[in-house]
Amino acid sequence: TFNDVTIDGFSYGMWIGENDDGVGCKYININRPKMLNQKYWSIYIRSLGVSNEANKTQFINCTKPYFYNANMAAFVVAEGHSKYITLDSPYFERCNVCMHFETCTDYTVINPRDVDTGKKPDMVQANTEYPYTNWSMYHVFTQNAKILGGTLEKTCYHSAGFDAKSKNIHYTNVTAKEWVFEGVGSVADTDENFFENYSWVQCVSTGVFIYQQPTDIPLSYLSDFRINNSECLLGSTGNSGNGSYIAVNIQRSKNFKLTESTIENSTLRIKCKNSCEIVGNTFNGTDETQIQLDGVSSALGAGASFLQFTGNIFNKAGGVVIGESAILIKNWTRVRTDNTI
Repeated sequence: TFNDVTIDGFSYGMWIGENDDGVGCKYININRPKMLNQKYWSIYIRSLGVSNEANKTQFINCTKPYFYNANMAAFVVAEGHSKYITLDSPYFERCNVCMHFETCTDYTVINPRDVDTGKKPDMVQANTEYPYTNWSMYHVFTQNAKILGGTLEKTCYHSAGFDAKSKNIHYTNVTAKEWVFEGVGSVADTDENFFENYSWVQCVSTGVFIYQQPTDIPLSYLSDFRINNSECLLGSTGNSGNGSYIAVNIQRSKNFKLTESTIENSTLRIKCKNSCEIVGNTFNGTDETQIQLDGVSSALGAGASFLQFTGNIFNKAGGVVIGESAILIKNWTRVRTDNTI
């Protein structure tokens, strides 16, 4: 147990992991640390080279840490399968990447706070060394995570591949700028589960809610994604979107749900197979936008597509017209629509 430790001005702050003997660390508690001015990482947790599951680095708790001027990433869990990690009430200021989770499972982040003051870290590393910048949270090849509460002023980025998938990631009562997804590698996602079982409940985006990289290789799918009782503030400035504000932009998905949420002056671009439910949402101030809901064609794989586009309210008279001028619904084998304008 480490209480009230201050580490200032070193290349690394805390390194928690194995010592080349095939045994990782267990039951580490770090309470109220101050991690200041690290050149690389502030708290680094790893389990590289540990093959015995019982010897993996696990049961690590970090409570109320303060991170300032981290030039790579402030809190990192990477290099090997570390698990059972809890990060409780972290505060980040002037950090390049606040949280970096990679090849780990069963982790929880509680009430994180990322303050974007506009003042950048002193010395962000060259792209060849650490090519990530300006992210609040980065998940790559991870599973079984809960993010509970908090305000993140930058992007939550997610990456996965054919042999290293990402699934069971759940956000509750989180405010963030946007959630971005990118598939990596060179093998097509034939199982359609690079990214699987993500959820957002009572969350807020200040920019795009979900953005899927359109040019990622291979063609990754977002499977079983659910947004409920959430809000996208992308077009809340009151300016006309003219179709350019897209709250949810998904190129390839399977079984998608958007329910009981509020979309401010922005629209949807969703391609989905199997089922797509857009139910009970409120669209405010939609101006000359075109909602596109597309059951995938043969180019994106075979399979029946079902759409339930019901119970939605559009709160601007004339802002939405049923037809190709505003809503485009195509390639669905079964469609049910019943909405209020």
